[in-house]
Amino acid sequence: MASLTPATRIVERLRANWTATPVFEAGRFEKLPQPPSAFVVIEFPGGFEEQETVGAPGSNVFREEGVFFLHVMVPSNRGDMTARGLCSQLAVIFRAQTFEGVVCYAPNPPQNSSRSDGTYFGLSFSVPYFYDLFA
Repeated sequence: MASLTPATRIVERLRANWTATPVFEAGRFEKLPQPPSAFVVIEFPGGFEEQETVGAPGSNVFREEGVFFLHVMVPSNRGDMTARGLCSQLAVIFRAQTFEGVVCYAPNPPQNSSRSDGTYFGLSFSVPYFYDLFA
């Protein structure tokens, strides 16, 4: 799971630059849109931190590297191409972007993340990132 600072900055960037659908954080679902409509879930499944420099207290670099997932859910009758279009728009927000100390790399192409439950169809893609902490 991502540490608090980069996760907060990533979520803030998403919310500031995405108004096409509601955004939910994994584990914090509010009511799903009614009638069913598209929405996005952001999830931080894991990462790691390594000490990059040694010997300069207060100035040592600790690098967190991780990945976050954006899950795009669309009503089943809207289909694959609608979800792919939303994924493409979302990817632009993070592709090769640096903001508030977070550096994002190239987003991975969307993958089928779920089988249709009759109401929603989902695609997911991941964005690798790093964040340097100085301590």
